[in-house]
Amino acid sequence: MTEPLLLTGSDYERGRQHGDLLRDEIHALLSIRRDEIDACRSHSRELLCENARVHREYSPQTAEEVHGIADGAKVGADEIYLLNGYHRYVVELSNRRSAEECTVFAARRSATRRGCTYLGQQWDFSLTFQPYTHFYLHELPQGGRLLVGDFAGGSGLFGINSTGLGIVLNNLPVTSVKQGVGAFFIIREALRCDHFEDAAKVLASAPYSTCQNFLLGGPGGDLLDAELAMAGAHFLQPEGDTYTHANHYQHPSLRRYNPENSGPTTFAREGCMGSLLEEGKGRIDPGYLHACVRNHDNAPASVCVHDHNGGNTNASMIANLETREVWFTVGNPCKSESQHVQL
Repeated sequence: MTEPLLLTGSDYERGRQHGDLLRDEIHALLSIRRDEIDACRSHSRELLCENARVHREYSPQTAEEVHGIADGAKVGADEIYLLNGYHRYVVELSNRRSAEECTVFAARRSATRRGCTYLGQQWDFSLTFQPYTHFYLHELPQGGRLLVGDFAGGSGLFGINSTGLGIVLNNLPVTSVKQGVGAFFIIREALRCDHFEDAAKVLASAPYSTCQNFLLGGPGGDLLDAELAMAGAHFLQPEGDTYTHANHYQHPSLRRYNPENSGPTTFAREGCMGSLLEEGKGRIDPGYLHACVRNHDNAPASVCVHDHNGGNTNASMIANLETREVWFTVGNPCKSESQHVQL
């Protein structure tokens, strides 16, 4: 069993608790990624300083948390920014342009057994990060709670707040990168909102730095998918009862950026999850969705990924946006016991 890590107090104090409790894991991750991080530092020290400044200006609260994590872990804040912005820096250094990580999904009330809205994340990432994956339960000083998933030292790559707003994430094929904020800051800003419309504005105005997809959900079935690309931010309004997104562009204006070698896993995973949700219409509930995220059809290009091309399903989250309940697993969901949190 993996209980969520409970964090309380101010933004800085919650970060400090995080860094202190997971200090050994943060040091281990930094050691594992040392060559890449050192390459980033030598690549452009000015870029790192500018990156920290941009993040602080965009969200002083999350910046305070990041600095708290650094102080608690007894490392430099730039190292925590690098861990959180890992995707952007690896892309920049390695010239990697395609992404095969994560499947996200949603089901509206009309498709579910009890008339609830569900939002889900299958977090596929480097297998190296699996032993360091956690869920963090924030008790906010202004009231309310927040549950996010990420690795040690990370401030949250997907999650839900106690108003029933949830946000999940995919990487997309990258054409280039630019100065801007990382996905973790955008997600935390969206989750500060109490209303779907305000969170949608966060996505619409985000000064993003690389190509990623965000699926935002709210109670009542509100859904918005934002494909943020270097060619511009494009928004999809899911119209059906269910919705799935993997690691290729769906918007017609962006499909030309899907590289020929971007599959087969992204198309296979999205197609499989989409079919499972369609087949389950009227029966979708947490049990059905758990079966979906454990699915191995088309393996190794399956929804539940097992160390394929260096990627692995390191965590899974299913959120009921009406009841503010979350079921999550750390590690492959086919092998891990699900944990339940009521926000």
